[in-house]
Amino acid sequence: MQRWAMIMLFILASGVEAGELPSEVDLRAAYCLPIVRRWIDEVTSWEHEEKNPAQRAVIADGLVQKRTDLRRLRLYLSTRIEHLDSLGLIVASKRGKEDLVTFDKSYNTCGAQCDHLLRKHSSSEWHACMDTCTADNPVFTRVKPCTDLTWLPF
Repeated sequence: MQRWAMIMLFILASGVEAGELPSEVDLRAAYCLPIVRRWIDEVTSWEHEEKNPAQRAVIADGLVQKRTDLRRLRLYLSTRIEHLDSLGLIVASKRGKEDLVTFDKSYNTCGAQCDHLLRKHSSSEWHACMDTCTADNPVFTRVKPCTDLTWLPF
């Protein structure tokens, strides 16, 4: 019985053609997919908590942009996925999920270092502090392309 199962597995496996390897753009799109989804979830929660109508409008505009980004990533990947070896895309997406955990921890650490500037000084000083704090962290370098999808071909 085991012998027949091995023969059937071999026959089935030999009939499956491996897809082409994903390009850098394919991998980046798969990496960014969970990150953009997470940002949408977070911004949605901010929208529900915000009481100021002007701030709610800003948040709503941000949500529209992030949902557009998510749609673009999905459309791009949907046209490519049937032609690609999916293992690379799965690994890239998993790395994106793992980087979110590191990103959160690092962002919270930087926030703790810089939040005193938000209360005492201008928001531009807070942004400068955050930029300095995050500049040398490789996770921020990997996540940054997910904020601007101009690298997508369409």
